[in-house]
Amino acid sequence: MEKVATPFIPAREKHPRYFIKALSYLEQVPMLDWYQRRVLQSVVTATTNPRLLKEFPNLTHREVNDLAQLSFIALKNILEAGEQSSEVSGALLHEALNKAAARETPPAGTSSITEEPLPSTSCCTSIVRKLEISSQYPTIAARSFSRDDFFKVLCQSRERSRCVLEGHVRTAGLDAAHIFPFSLLDHNKNGYRLTWTFIVILLGEDLRETLVENLVSETLGVHNPANGLLLGKGGHE
Repeated sequence: MEKVATPFIPAREKHPRYFIKALSYLEQVPMLDWYQRRVLQSVVTATTNPRLLKEFPNLTHREVNDLAQLSFIALKNILEAGEQSSEVSGALLHEALNKAAARETPPAGTSSITEEPLPSTSCCTSIVRKLEISSQYPTIAARSFSRDDFFKVLCQSRERSRCVLEGHVRTAGLDAAHIFPFSLLDHNKNGYRLTWTFIVILLGEDLRETLVENLVSETLGVHNPANGLLLGKGGHE
């Protein structure tokens, strides 16, 4: 299958030394449970933000803990938003998470995710400042978002377990194309600020803006088929 060109390339590919140092520092941070280390390993591995890799060893232990909690919240919000916009998306993601959990059983005696006070946007300010992020939230029209009729048809087809790119019925092992959870673009949704704080830390400002440009059309707030299929194709490949 032909690989789709994407700007979202993990920073570790160009900065392997930063990546190794970040992972090494993560192993030294105390008071993190097994789950927190796993999610932060994933963040460090997947981030497209070279600044995050470079500055990760300079984060305080408290900031590392805050980043772990922020990651849990944001990923949960994205998962739930995906469930609202597409039953297929939610079901597939739950299935993938369950399989991953079965493969990666924590060591005996490991407790579940640490229950700590959830981080506020203010407690993540120090991380944002260290990464020299000037704009924490994307510029998106603060009003109701809509999809045109054709886009709705695509979503309906997808929820009937049909791939919106290839048109055939989804079979075992074939993922439906991913459609971004558009409810995360709504300022009034719970977790909006924390989720976008995580996204800008993970992607960096430039790629955060690239993501927003691909999500929202020039008419500000109207999601068109081109936007959905552009992201859908990238996720599908």
